[in-house]
Amino acid sequence: MYQTNNPARNRMDDRTLFFIVPLIIAVFVLAIWGFGYHHIQPASGMTYLVSTLLALIYIGLIVNFGLYLAEEKDEFIRNAQVQSLLGGMGLTLALVSVWGFLENFVHVGRLDLFLVYPIFWGFVGLSTIVVWLKNR
Repeated sequence: MYQTNNPARNRMDDRTLFFIVPLIIAVFVLAIWGFGYHHIQPASGMTYLVSTLLALIYIGLIVNFGLYLAEEKDEFIRNAQVQSLLGGMGLTLALVSVWGFLENFVHVGRLDLFLVYPIFWGFVGLSTIVVWLKNR
């Protein structure tokens, strides 16, 4: 069995297995359910419940990553993760700002706001690659 000396990694592994994986599965189930019934217009109470649950799941994933950063003892790894998050936030803010101006002035298609969260994590992933290549 693989052992690590970093207690933050042990707790992160446990949270990933018992917290993140079920939340990700819940996101897919709720999103598929929501997309499938989008045109039928479910009862407004159910719509609010599903929307709120999806938002709470996303918030839980962010909190989990914050807990990992708080527990991480290695300054280099924590600093690299923070740089990746900052890169992801900056790139997401830039993209959403440009798209917003395009919507206002050029009348391009509307960017669905639920896509901002996966776009953010995609940019965090790209930023992580850049940070690790830079610090190699």
